[in-house]
Amino acid sequence: MAYSYSPGELTFKDAVITCLKNYFNFYGRASRAEYWWWFFFNILVMSVAFLFDILIVSGFAFGISELQHSSGTLGAVVVAGMFLPFILTMIVALLLLLPTLTVAVRRLHDVDRSGFWVFITVIPILGTVLLLYWHLLPSSQTVSANYE
Repeated sequence: MAYSYSPGELTFKDAVITCLKNYFNFYGRASRAEYWWWFFFNILVMSVAFLFDILIVSGFAFGISELQHSSGTLGAVVVAGMFLPFILTMIVALLLLLPTLTVAVRRLHDVDRSGFWVFITVIPILGTVLLLYWHLLPSSQTVSANYE
């Protein structure tokens, strides 16, 4: 079930709620506002997670490494230092991956493209630029395919 709003009334909060309600929904359409508000939300959440990891978790890992260094054992500290500092960022990225993919597919539907075009990003620069261009296009007024 796709949740939709008229383009003029979609707010940041509405867009985030809509994307979370459509967590597993690859059908339907997503307006430019919905896609870009969700993109902005991703940036905010990932930035907060990254800052938390840098300020809190890395400080904790640094304190442990200093403690371990003084006792002479460094093996566990090196392993923990490689993975522990960005654990929250990795968890948040994994949680936001699927709704980001679904809103990108629904945004492609809104400009009359198949959702499989999202995989064009495997072409390093050209694919990303083309996908960005499609995400910037206004909603299609004529529907050439049924994405509902």
